[in-house]
Amino acid sequence: KKKSSNIINMEEESIYNLLPKTTSAQDRSSAKGSRYVSKYSKMAKKEAKGAKMNKTLVTAKPDPHKFLKKKAGETREQTRAKQMQKKTSTQRKKEHTAGKKKPHVPRASEKPVMGIASKKNYIKENAVKASTAQSATLVKTKRKEEEANLSYTKRKNFGKTPTYLQQRKEEEAQAQAEYEDYVRTVQMQGQPYQVPEEERQELLRGLKTNWDRLYHEYQGLSVVADTIPKKQRKTQMEGQLAQLEADIKKIESHRVIFVQ
Repeated sequence: KKKSSNIINMEEESIYNLLPKTTSAQDRSSAKGSRYVSKYSKMAKKEAKGAKMNKTLVTAKPDPHKFLKKKAGETREQTRAKQMQKKTSTQRKKEHTAGKKKPHVPRASEKPVMGIASKKNYIKENAVKASTAQSATLVKTKRKEEEANLSYTKRKNFGKTPTYLQQRKEEEAQAQAEYEDYVRTVQMQGQPYQVPEEERQELLRGLKTNWDRLYHEYQGLSVVADTIPKKQRKTQMEGQLAQLEADIKKIESHRVIFVQ
């Protein structure tokens, strides 16, 4: 009895006995609180089911006996297009070979024309051709031997200019003539050009405006040129002003101007 009472006391004093025990799902939900249920949950479930139905997963092994046959994967339009292409190719071949037909093969019933023989003596003709060819080669060899035995002074080509030198001289003369024509055209183009009065007045106006602008900048310089850059700038501007004044005086003094 003492042992049993000790066991009961041990069970009662366990920390797990202090926690509240919930056995049913209702008790759990009541303890956690009510879950949020969206109003679009039914629509989402339907869309998920439809997406699963649309998926096509090929897991089965292909049958070796059910292979793809000829024209099985083609549509009617593709087969018609191929047939039309074949027809056009055959028509082209027929048109190409319309006027180039070979004579037909003779039939077994057809008999060839017999008794045709030429009166030409091929043996004599061949003998004559061989003799003429041999005589021509002999004449050529004799001429070569004679020319080789002769001295340079007695040969036919002695004292004559070679043909390649004559061609070179002709090419040089043609090039010289073309160069002279080019120089003549350049000289004709390089004749003096008279400047018209409007262009002369416009040139004067441009020079005077440049002089005014430069003189305005010159007046803006400091009176005392105590540094080297200031001195260089002053001398440079004075030289430009003097050049512009000389150009203006020259154009104003000459009414007629020629440019080479």
